[in-house]
Amino acid sequence: MRIDHEKQRTVQAFAADVVRRGFTHAALLGMGGYNSLSGGRTVDQFSGTYGQRFGKEKRLGLMFGGTYDWNGRAIEDVEPSVATTDTGNGDFATGVPVTNGTDLRQYRYDRTRYGFGGTVDYRLGAGSSVYLRGMFSEFQDFGEDWIYSPSIGSFASPAIWAIAAR
Repeated sequence: MRIDHEKQRTVQAFAADVVRRGFTHAALLGMGGYNSLSGGRTVDQFSGTYGQRFGKEKRLGLMFGGTYDWNGRAIEDVEPSVATTDTGNGDFATGVPVTNGTDLRQYRYDRTRYGFGGTVDYRLGAGSSVYLRGMFSEFQDFGEDWIYSPSIGSFASPAIWAIAAR
């Protein structure tokens, strides 16, 4: 991808001019999604920002923003475990890779993120300002997993099956 630096400088100059002139900035975002695994799970995200400069000379500036994100992720997978043969009796070659078991796994996550931040600044003069900035964020990560490990008993009694849920 080729970057047109002249256009990039023009966009940067325009953004700097918008701030310098003290225009109000406001933006809102909302989006969502759906995952059909595990009976259906959703994903939601919302955010917004607002900023403005005040006063005759636009010296005082305020900017605030916040965001909320919920992710109901679901994963369903099959995980084989691999080993090598070790018969010692000569019937099979030793060291051959084999699948000796399989896990059937389901994961369901409930992840919530939210936060907000803000800044206040005051322009003292050309090239100098005073500001105060702050932010808060929270992340909550909860989930469940189900792991099923069907397995055979020993080769001496191959009719024994066990399902272990962890």
